Amino acid sequence: MTGSGSNAPGSAINNAVPSRPRPSAWSRRASSKPALDAVQRLLQLQPGSEQAWQMMMRLHLRRGDRASALRAYRDCREQLHRELGIDPSPETRALVQELERPAEQERLRHRVPEEVPLTVLSPPVLVGREDEWAALEEAWAAGRPIYMLGEAGIGKTRLVSEFCSAQGSWLLVAARPADPSTPYATSARMCRAVLGLEPQRPLEPWVRQEITRLVPELTPSAPPLPTNPEEKARLAEAFARLIRTCCGDMSALVLDDAHRADPASLSLHLRVQDLLLEPKPDGDTLRLITCLRTGELSPGFEERLREHREAGLAAWLSLQPLMLASVGELLTQMGVPGLEAIAPQMARYTGCNPLFLIETARSLVAAGFDGSFPAAPPLSDRVTWIVEQRLKRLSPDALRLARTVALAGADFSLELAACVLGLNAEQLAAPWKELEEAKVLRGTTFTQGVLRRSVIETLPQPVREAVQQRIAAFLQPRR
Repeated sequence: MTGSGSNAPGSAINNAVPSRPRPSAWSRRASSKPALDAVQRLLQLQPGSEQAWQMMMRLHLRRGDRASALRAYRDCREQLHRELGIDPSPETRALVQELERPAEQERLRHRVPEEVPLTVLSPPVLVGREDEWAALEEAWAAGRPIYMLGEAGIGKTRLVSEFCSAQGSWLLVAARPADPSTPYATSARMCRAVLGLEPQRPLEPWVRQEITRLVPELTPSAPPLPTNPEEKARLAEAFARLIRTCCGDMSALVLDDAHRADPASLSLHLRVQDLLLEPKPDGDTLRLITCLRTGELSPGFEERLREHREAGLAAWLSLQPLMLASVGELLTQMGVPGLEAIAPQMARYTGCNPLFLIETARSLVAAGFDGSFPAAPPLSDRVTWIVEQRLKRLSPDALRLARTVALAGADFSLELAACVLGLNAEQLAAPWKELEEAKVLRGTTFTQGVLRRSVIETLPQPVREAVQQRIAAFLQPRR
């Protein structure tokens, strides 16, 4: 997507004004246009937000555009499969079933489209990132490539999007979960996106010939993917030339979710990045910004990045959780009375992760927020999926230790863990270190309440009861 006003991924919006609209229909279309634009911007940042897709479907219907509402459902389904590997929720499927019943369409058209305020789904102002913004400005002024690192949901894409929008036009291309299974899948997607900026722009014959390795539909006789160092170097030169040719007015090119990219594309990305360090003919530099999650890179690419970092070839920014004051500011922006009063509880539960804060607030509001923080806040599918992916990366011993810590609660001790798990203190050192490095635990405390809850809830009930019995047996003689 571009940062110059393009539509959200997969959206199909018809903004043409009818020649003679009825006043009531025109009024509905005009009044819903700002909300529709806001949802589009939200989907640019969070293409996997099912609630945003639901809102878009309702807004289309309010405009009397049933076809676009159905298209939005199909796009929603595709994005959920791509981003999270899940199907739309029963709520979304029920909404599309209502859309398909003509008798329901007029009723839905007049229903309030925002069940949860848009300010909850997408707080309007970026908070708590002043230092990172200043670091971005410094790297931008120096014309250096930028790496933005952080855990899932920490706000990498939003920060980069808002910063790039303040600088001028820009292009963002995201790697996808299936990319690692296909060599150059991520590079091919970026190549098509760059070509799409100026599809009629003539290319030098050698550049076009090399690019067809990635985009074979450009010619009936495309050469194969590169195999030797010389071919890879020539492809990198052609790709860099393509970017300079088609991105002449662009300020930045962003590769998002780079941790999902295939190894061949990551290698090509580094080569192209080095070639683009030279200023453009107008003296400016096209900045390459790479966003990726910590702890999800292949060892080989992590080593390549380390070499780049040590050589000073790029600026590195690591996003950390928000401070408590920024959590309160974020909740205040949402405009829900009483939400900012539970900032401390929200901070402990979410670990001050912006996405987790937003999703938890949305779940609370959707469930009927009464001003209190419940013992077991509703979990969103998105947060559940992210947390489960983090837990899957743990070793069996680390996961067993995490479950023991979660179930023992305040009674946890090193002696209890050794007894329950059948390991001595020395054998517990490695899994404990793993949990701390993965930012699951800080000492004997979970970094996020939602992590502790997921650790417990993903444990089958019979196994959970067995572990609880072993914990009780250890504690009984000590009480």
